[in-house]
Amino acid sequence: MKKILLATTILVGTAGFAAAEVTLSGDARMGVTNNTDSGDTEFSSRARVKFTMSGETDGGLSFGASFRAHEAGDANGNTEMSSGSVFMSGAFGTITMGNVAGAAEAAVGDLSGVGYTGLGDFSDTVFLTGDGAEGEPIVQYAYTAGDLSVYVSTSDGAQVENYALGVGYKMGDYNFGLGYESSSNAFGAPDGATHLVASVGGTFGAISAKAVYGKADVSGLDADQYGLSATYTADALAVTGFYKVVDTSALPGPFGKTTATGIGASYDLGGGAAVKGGVVNVDFGPVDDSVYDLGVTFSF
Repeated sequence: MKKILLATTILVGTAGFAAAEVTLSGDARMGVTNNTDSGDTEFSSRARVKFTMSGETDGGLSFGASFRAHEAGDANGNTEMSSGSVFMSGAFGTITMGNVAGAAEAAVGDLSGVGYTGLGDFSDTVFLTGDGAEGEPIVQYAYTAGDLSVYVSTSDGAQVENYALGVGYKMGDYNFGLGYESSSNAFGAPDGATHLVASVGGTFGAISAKAVYGKADVSGLDADQYGLSATYTADALAVTGFYKVVDTSALPGPFGKTTATGIGASYDLGGGAAVKGGVVNVDFGPVDDSVYDLGVTFSF
């Protein structure tokens, strides 16, 4: 659980009115990684701060916003800021706008990754929409009733026309996700693309596992992805492995079949610190290479 670094309460109006709150949290990491084209082992570190703002109207509607700053004020004077997101929530559900997950991603999610840097995030599910893919803000609507969650998202169409639908369902120790999305310019396809993706996961004692399968139609050509991940947890130690395939070899241009296999472990030191490391082998056409990392992560 993240430790709050700073909490400031701003009273709105007079007594009896709603209050707004601004909190500051963050994360950092440092270690060594072999995840570059040169193949050399190098030092790698990163620090980020997250601003989270929340409040409530007199009528009981919740609202808020968040954004992150990466490596603020580095040696070159550069800063990297996320575009952030803004939400409003009530009995009707939650509406979020900005750099947020699309509906399909919200329902299905990713496999479990390894390494303290993510090692290329090859365990991630490929989606057509959301998380900045459009280059412009999107709107996501979410509604949860018991174990059922429904998601709808779209962009404003200034640059691309995207929309997505998603449904998630929990049943005891098991969970299911189903998503559909459409994009007018995915993979540069003149006729756009559609994507149907599903996931199933569960917890079996000390082991949690998840499987994902997706099929995309890109201007009449098929692209597939499928994978499986599992994590074994014993007290502070967690060991994770994944296998993921993305097959876009039917598409014209610089596409092909990518197979990634990873294994890694993490040890919780307590207080928001953990030791993490992993190895990932990536097979893409003529490239068959392994990358690895080992480091310490911190959450504040």
